[in-house]
Amino acid sequence: MRPRGAFDGRMFVSVAALLFALFALKEPGVSAGPAELSATNVAQLRGVGMRVAVPGYLPPEYNLIRVEVHRCPLNAQGQRSACKFGPAYALHYAKGVDSGFVIEGVGGGIGDTGDDYQTTVRTALFGPTTLYFGSSSGGPGLGAMKPSPPALMLRYQSRFISEWAGGRNGPFYHIRGHSMRPVDVAKVLASLHWLR
Repeated sequence: MRPRGAFDGRMFVSVAALLFALFALKEPGVSAGPAELSATNVAQLRGVGMRVAVPGYLPPEYNLIRVEVHRCPLNAQGQRSACKFGPAYALHYAKGVDSGFVIEGVGGGIGDTGDDYQTTVRTALFGPTTLYFGSSSGGPGLGAMKPSPPALMLRYQSRFISEWAGGRNGPFYHIRGHSMRPVDVAKVLASLHWLR
């Protein structure tokens, strides 16, 4: 019998192997926190004046390339100015130059969205949210908005946009972009959570 507190090399190796296995099984592109946000980005977003939805998942090889923040003084909201619709932010992500998406949040002043096909994405923040994609000849909002065949979810789409989600009076949030598979966009949309 080994004295109490003595080092057991087998136990150390077992714990190390378990930790390695846990990290190795992690799905590529998954981030435990706000995906790819630096401390500077977090500080910018915390000062926007509204709750900020950020992705917890990024598809492999996508990177944050730009953060836009539009603050509004409380006395400027609703006036005919740059703050007519309240504060806003945009997180721009890209994979090279041919594929990308933007997560946007705005205080108000939104319009309708739509495209040829649609699918429902279950989100923790907003409940069921509609993702539109395809290339309607009449532009967004004028497509037939048919349910998407499963095979289309795996094909790269020239564009996509989700409906605006959020409270009845705002703020509102959505994702839009181009050259991605709807199945990957749906994962990003479903991973949105509040920045803390």
